[in-house]
Amino acid sequence: MTKALDAIVVNYHGADDTARALASLPWPLMGSVHVVDNSVDADEAARLRALLEYGSSLRLHVADANLGFGQACNFAWAHSTAEQVLLLNPDARLRAGAVEQLQRTLAEDPCCAAVAPRMDWTEEGHLVLPNLTSQSPLARVREAWATRWAVHAPRAFATRGARYARRTQQAMGGASAFEADALSGAVLLLRRSAVEQAGGLFDPAYFMFFEDTDLSQRLRAAGWRLKVEPQARAWHAWHHRPDKAALMAQSERVYLQRHHPLGDRLQRRIVPWLAADPWRGDHTPVPQLSSAEAVRQAIGPFMGLTPLPSLHPAGVRADGVARTLSDEEWSLLDAGRWYAWPGGGAGWRRFDVIRETSHG
Repeated sequence: MTKALDAIVVNYHGADDTARALASLPWPLMGSVHVVDNSVDADEAARLRALLEYGSSLRLHVADANLGFGQACNFAWAHSTAEQVLLLNPDARLRAGAVEQLQRTLAEDPCCAAVAPRMDWTEEGHLVLPNLTSQSPLARVREAWATRWAVHAPRAFATRGARYARRTQQAMGGASAFEADALSGAVLLLRRSAVEQAGGLFDPAYFMFFEDTDLSQRLRAAGWRLKVEPQARAWHAWHHRPDKAALMAQSERVYLQRHHPLGDRLQRRIVPWLAADPWRGDHTPVPQLSSAEAVRQAIGPFMGLTPLPSLHPAGVRADGVARTLSDEEWSLLDAGRWYAWPGGGAGWRRFDVIRETSHG
């Protein structure tokens, strides 16, 4: 039998998204649902009050300043009481039965501290987002080394990227929960007693980004397991936003100094010396594409998609069926360079997404 749980949603100028995220919750199971508004905007707070009519179980907390994601979650955590707490991003949606399945998976393993669902990139569900991975200086050195030799072994480099995509296909397309090194906070069911034992929810040193990686590291260090349950599904309209790079780099620095201080000092010397553009030897013209139809014509069906030149996939066809880019998938591609994996033994195809910029 499933138990009542609390939920936490952090809003920042996204009242419509927040309302849709809340609508996806299984309200009969909910204890208290805490919405923290970081917008510092009276009109935004009024919109939330008008939109969120879910009765006494909904608690709206309007912050006097932008607390950041982690601190806003901590504030709501302190006002919640349930043993199970669900974190839900405003741009994420739960599919039917997802929360109940997450609860079952958590209940079946008393040593599991947190469980995340399979996360689709779009509502139609044909691209799945890979699970978050634990970050380490050694991984950065390996990545930099790969970029150094990629120009001399382009086929091996492309195969390496395809291997990452296949791993995601196998894991997220499976029928059983599996252990993970780290979990994303976009949709995450937590066991309160485990989190408290590991030092609390989020480290206030992180304004945004890497707070979930830090929590994952602390939970595992305390002896708890983390799991992904592919039979529970949600979708998250993730964007690759270059304007967030500076904030992400700042949080990454905090994380590495917290958990890998010696390795971080070493990799900061080694990585710049090793790192190179892995595509520097490929002089094939890159198509400039400004519509979903243009991508369909130029790229054709694909199995994986990423904005990362390292070819770590951002989206994978978990069902193993190559498809052309849909209109919904196109809407989530930000301007810039993208890489598509057709599947099989073929190499990755590059293309540039061109978006019209508004003036005025």
